[in-house]
Amino acid sequence: MITTPEFSRLIDTSFFNKEKKAIPFSAHQEERDALANRFHILSIESLEATVDVIPLKAQDPFMRFDIHLRATLTQQCVISLQPIQEKIDETFSILLSHQEEEPQDSMGLLELAEEKHEVFYMGHADMIDIGEILSQYLSLFMAPYPRHRDAILDQGDGVQTNLSPLHQLKDLKKDLS
Repeated sequence: MITTPEFSRLIDTSFFNKEKKAIPFSAHQEERDALANRFHILSIESLEATVDVIPLKAQDPFMRFDIHLRATLTQQCVISLQPIQEKIDETFSILLSHQEEEPQDSMGLLELAEEKHEVFYMGHADMIDIGEILSQYLSLFMAPYPRHRDAILDQGDGVQTNLSPLHQLKDLKKDLS
């Protein structure tokens, strides 16, 4: 069964010439609701991105996308189930290729390799779904175990504790002394 992604924005990479181009993207309410359902979170209030498309040398099979992703979403605290709003503001880069090979050092690709990026193989097609890429990166940037700052966990022995990792290390240090 083939399903359409919740936030689909197909772009034809064959139309990009040798100059940099900035493309804005934003998700509509229905798309944000569908993504919230997919990610099992309460809501996505906003989802926007600016994608800078940077074509590389003509003989180079790669195209670079510098992406600035912004989102506001609400998840449930894993302890108290209270709603927690989270703001995401991340920048990352990806390389798109028609060939399954590692990038050569043209146009500063080795510098890019030291930064956060991935290489996506597009096959022989010129179309890429940048909306789905943005959705997947959004899921990676979301807090995996959101916790309200006032959440307290009952450990079963009647003692309630705030499970801050630094707090636990402090207690462990006391126990070792």
